[in-house]
Parts: sequence; C-alpha cells; structure tokens
Amino acid sequence: MKRFCKECGKEIQPENRVCIHCGTPVDGKKRVNDSKKKGTSTENVMKQSSSENISQEKRRTTRQTNQTPSAPMSKKKKRMLSIVGGIAVLLIGFSIWAQSYQSPEAVQKRFYKAVMENNPKALQKLVMHENGSSASKGEAKALIKLVEEEGEYVLHDLFTVERDGKFLFLYKAHKMEAADQFVYYPDPVKGLTFSFNEIEPDIRKKTLHGPLIPGIYNVQASFKGDYGETTKEGEITLADYYDDETYLDMDINVADVTFYIENVVDLDLENTQIKIGKDEIPINDEGSTKPVGPFILDGSQQVQTVVKMPWGKVESEPIDISEEHMSIQAEVLSEDDYKAVTKLLTNFGEQYVEAFAENNTDPLKNVSKTVKKELKEKMADELFGDWYYSGEFMELNIDRNSIYFNEDEETPSINIVTEYLFNEDYHELEDTPVLYETYKLLVTTLDYDTKEKSWRIADISDDYWGAFEGTDTVEGSQKVFGPSDETVKAAKDLAEADEMDDFLESYTRASVDAINYIDFSYMEDYIVEDSPRWEEARDYIDYLDSKNITEDFLDMEIESIDETEDGTWEVTVLESFTIYKEDSTDDKDFRTKLVVKKIDGELFVYELLETNEI
Repeated sequence: MKRFCKECGKEIQPENRVCIHCGTPVDGKKRVNDSKKKGTSTENVMKQSSSENISQEKRRTTRQTNQTPSAPMSKKKKRMLSIVGGIAVLLIGFSIWAQSYQSPEAVQKRFYKAVMENNPKALQKLVMHENGSSASKGEAKALIKLVEEEGEYVLHDLFTVERDGKFLFLYKAHKMEAADQFVYYPDPVKGLTFSFNEIEPDIRKKTLHGPLIPGIYNVQASFKGDYGETTKEGEITLADYYDDETYLDMDINVADVTFYIENVVDLDLENTQIKIGKDEIPINDEGSTKPVGPFILDGSQQVQTVVKMPWGKVESEPIDISEEHMSIQAEVLSEDDYKAVTKLLTNFGEQYVEAFAENNTDPLKNVSKTVKKELKEKMADELFGDWYYSGEFMELNIDRNSIYFNEDEETPSINIVTEYLFNEDYHELEDTPVLYETYKLLVTTLDYDTKEKSWRIADISDDYWGAFEGTDTVEGSQKVFGPSDETVKAAKDLAEADEMDDFLESYTRASVDAINYIDFSYMEDYIVEDSPRWEEARDYIDYLDSKNITEDFLDMEIESIDETEDGTWEVTVLESFTIYKEDSTDDKDFRTKLVVKKIDGELFVYELLETNEI
C-alpha cells in the first residue's frame, strides 16, 4: 500500500524513513495504523510477532555457526559514509530550495521586489516576452519608469507567471510574461528608423514596431537620406491591456516633396529646373516636379530654381524646404542683374524730381523716348502758368516677387512693380514750397540690350490696382530739387514774352481803331507821353485820313525781344493787315521794330524804329 507524507502529502517509498520531498521523519505509529486499516487484530499481531522472533533467532544461530566474526568498520569508511550522508542531506535541502525558489509565488515576489527596488538587472532575468525571449536592459528601465509614474497597479494585468523550461535541467522554472506592446507609426519613410531606449525592435507591416514590454520609453527618430540626416527625440507610454497598437504621436517632419513654380507662365519650361545640391530636376508642363526626397521639413534643407534667361543663367537664393507641397517663385534675374536694375530704378527716382524741378526732361538718363514724352506731357499738365515744382526723392520700394518676364516681346524685357516715395510741392515762384509725402505706384518695364548687356527703362505706368508688398527698400539721396536759376529766368522770360505779346497785340488793335476812327485817344494809353512815338502816331493818323486809307487787323506775332537796358526792350513784330484804299483792297505783312519801356510796372511803346513790308 502506498504511503504519503503527513506534511507535504507526497508519496513515500517503502524503503524511505524520511520524506525526500520535505524531510519529515516517518514513524512506526504510521505503520501500526496502516495495519489496523487492513483489519489485523492485536492477537494476530502478537502471534505473528512471536513467530517472527523464533525465526529470527534460528537464522541468527545458523549465521553464528556458519560464519566467522566480521571486522569492525574502519575510520575511513565511516568518514566516507558521513560525507555521502552529508551530501545526500545537502542535495535534499537544495532540491527543496530550488523547487521553492522557482515556485510561481516566489518568482512573482522577486519580480515586484526588483521593480520597486529599481533593479533592471534583476528584472532582465525575471521578465520575458510572449515568445519566450528575455527582456533587455532598456526594456527593464522603461518598466521601472512606468511604475514610478503610474503606480504598481499597472503590473497586475500586464504580467502573468508562466512556465519557462527547467531550472538546472531538473526543476520547473517560471518567469513573468509581459503583454507584448507594439508601436504604430502610419507614415513610414525610407531611411527613417526608431529606437526605444536604444532598442531597435522588429518592424511588422511597415508600420508596427515591436514587441516591447510595457514601459515608458525614450523615443529617438533617426533619418538618413540622400539629401540629409536628422534626429528627433520624444517619449511614449506602452501599457495597453487589449492587444492594440499604441500610436506614436511624433511629428518627424520627413517626407517626399513636390515643388511647383508659381510664375510658370512667365518662363520657358524647357529652360527651367529645380536644383537640389548638385541635382537638377525638370518640371512638367504644369510647372511642378515629381515627388522628390525624402527631405527633412524643418528648413535645414534647401532648394533653388535655375532658369536660362537672355541675360544668362539665373539661380535663385536658397529656399528652405518646410512643406510636402512647395510653391516657389523662380527668379528671373541674377543677383548682379537685380542690383543693376535696382540701381537704374533708384537713379530714375532722383532724375524724376530733378526733371520736374527744371521742367525739362534732359536730366532723365537710360530711359526711352516714350518715357520722356510721357513725362513731358505730365509736366505740361502740372507746371502750366506760374506753377513750379520742388521735391526730394525719399525711398524706393521694390516687389521682387512681381518681376514678370515678357517672353513674347522681340526685345527681352521684364515688368516690375515699384513704389516711389517723394516729398514734393507744386507752388508759385514767389511761394516757399511746403513738401508733403506722395507715393507713386508704378509698373515699370525694363528692356535688356543683349549687345551692350545693359538695362534701360522702356515704359512706366500707374495703371496698377493690385496689393503691393515690397520686398526690398532703397533710400534716396533726399536732396531737395527746386526751380533752377535757368528755370526761373526762362520762366520770367516766358512770362515777359506773354506779357509783351498781350501788350503789343492790344497796342496794334488800338492803332487800327485810331486810324479808322481818326482819333488818337484810342492809342494814347499805350504810348509814352511826349515820346518820339507820341507825335509820330498823331501825324500818321492824319496822313492816312488824308489818303482815305483804313485798315483791318489780321494777326501779330513777336519775332524777337532784346532787352537793351533795365526795363527797355527792342521788340520785332510780324504784323498782318488788310489795307483799304479808294481803288484797292490788299492784305499786307510788315516787320516792325519798336522800343518798349516798362514804367511803374506797365508797358508802353516809346519809339517806332522801323517798319517794312514783307
């Protein structure tokens, strides 16, 4: 009949006197009880015991008769037996400890202790993945950080005790099995890798990274591509109970990029490319490239436009790459050409105020005849009569993005939107100018001379209604230009000529009236009293009256005015009259030279020097 240990309940072999499982001694009482279970009476036991005693006595007597006495056990043998017994006891004790050490309860207890004592090395030995692989040091640290921040409770549903082979090849071993965690990143890019606490896990379906044990991980995203490399760091908590993936909410800013040329209609597409490093990428008929990259979209990488223009190959300034779809403006002017154009436009601002101040287009340089004609007409409209111009050129604002290439024109040209700021005033000559700010928004057309390799202003127009956004500002000299001495003299001469013309026409008409009405009083207010012309005019009226001659005034024009002294001029006049005689009527032209004086601010005829029929 099988026997079992009263302490641990495990089976005991008949020859064993102690339980090899727990070391509990097996006493004789147990065997008596076993006999009772078989239904053996006390009397039978006594008889059986007496019988056994008689038999044993006979066997002993026989052995004593047939055998010689044995020698006593040596010390060496006794020592060996003692060692063997000790080893047996140690083996039994170690066996008991090993089974206890690898019990589920003990493994779980050590696991919790390692977590709470921040012992990643111990955790590595206690934790495994669902496939049985061991946890790494980085995973152990992530788990410790998770418990530190979230609390011990997170361990309850994320870890279970499971069998893990043999301990020392003999005993059942156990470990804490983690619920595998997977990281989901939906936008995989060639050259982009992730590490979690310096662990690079396997990748499944291009979007899943794992498995990893639960924990809080430091994430490092690393990108290395043909056009650059970068790293970015973040953090992720992996503690999912339901076998779901954890989304990695991390903006890596790495993607393929499509470039679009905004001013494509201005360009020859065959001569336009996108330049990245040393690579030149063509654009299609719609002005865009195929997807290129991947790139780091943080502005650390740059792109340029390259366009072949009549004035040479133009490369734009580097443009930061920051979006998956980049709309960029292709430069149509090189930096040298742009500087030349800017200088030309700045000089035009200076020349503009000088020309208006002088009421003359001569100061305008490097401009077409069309521009001079337009400005001359503008001067005539605004500087009529006694009006003059004073002004200063303050600054020029240029919208570089507005530059437009006139591809269809015979002469290569561009349009550019400019804004000029002037301080200016239109005033009478004797007034002190009061300058006020004036903005002039112009669309300027500039021609390029391919032989001279130079620019000139071909046309200007104020017909622009768009929103102006200046990109570059250039200061003017802020030198004030006003009417020059020559301008003032010319203006005075013109004013005097106009005054002289009005006076002499009135004088001639009055002379005709005096002749026709035989009355000197019609003209006496135009002649210096008692001057050579005074009596001469009276006598001439009487002479024509005697000849019965009358006149009609037709036209008059001043041929020349020469100032002989202050307030005195010799004036040559061309006159036309119809002469009526008794027997004829004739139209006649005369050249008449007069001396005119200004007395008390008024003009008078002083002398008739000569008059000759032409």
